[in-house]
Amino acid sequence: LLVLSLLVITVLCVNIPTPFGLRPQQCVHRVESGSHIEEVLEGVKVTHPNGTFKILPTLPECVEFQKHYEQERKTWRQNQNTRGNYTKDGWLDNTWSGLKGTERSFTGLYRVPNTPASDSGQWLYYFIGTESTPLTILQPVLSYHSGWYIASWNCCPAGQAHESTPLYGFGPGSSLTAQILSSGDSWTVNSIFGSRNTALTVPNAGRSWNVLDTTLETYSVTQCGNFPTGAAIFSELEVGYTDGSRGSPSWYDQSGATECNGRLTVYNPNYITIQHN
Repeated sequence: LLVLSLLVITVLCVNIPTPFGLRPQQCVHRVESGSHIEEVLEGVKVTHPNGTFKILPTLPECVEFQKHYEQERKTWRQNQNTRGNYTKDGWLDNTWSGLKGTERSFTGLYRVPNTPASDSGQWLYYFIGTESTPLTILQPVLSYHSGWYIASWNCCPAGQAHESTPLYGFGPGSSLTAQILSSGDSWTVNSIFGSRNTALTVPNAGRSWNVLDTTLETYSVTQCGNFPTGAAIFSELEVGYTDGSRGSPSWYDQSGATECNGRLTVYNPNYITIQHN
């Protein structure tokens, strides 16, 4: 009865876009850049750069949503070439890589594509990311929603997703720096434009990091004009390992042709483009 009640609550929730699927609105939080995110007994503790903190309480519907999402995503990952009716997220163009050792960093540059000719309230998320077991993800995300911005994301302690304060003020052709870095027992996600950075830090918390992603995720796209023309470019992609070595990802299972002449192209392990129209 409890499980049924939680499922009913989840169905009745308003789901909103994130770069890791549509999620119940009350499970998605924007936090100050530089905040430290840590799961605690009561929920998630957000420690701000000035040392003050708040607790985002555990909500049963967020935990239940994440449990089902994790199981369905595991099934999709095992059958990625036959995505079928899987609609829990909008990962349209994607390629992924395993890791050859214990990850210390994953970094790259983003080149912003042209602004879409038509704005219908669509959401476009371009990112590199690092996934773990149990299922969580760290992402520096270039986003388009009535304009371009970049933010750092962390998902999913207590079923919650956290977005750092976004950076605005750039456009087509701009170069952005994306960094996922470990230091001691913590990870930092940096999303950088020029001299400005918006960041989150999270504890490792015993997680095993095992998958790298390069992705375009979309929501509310209703016409080809909602996509940019020209390519979004991911360059200088590099993985660092705890033994001090550095290397290139080994990309697998590219998503192939997608809507509006979409294609993800791996020119070499360090250079990927995603283009539509």
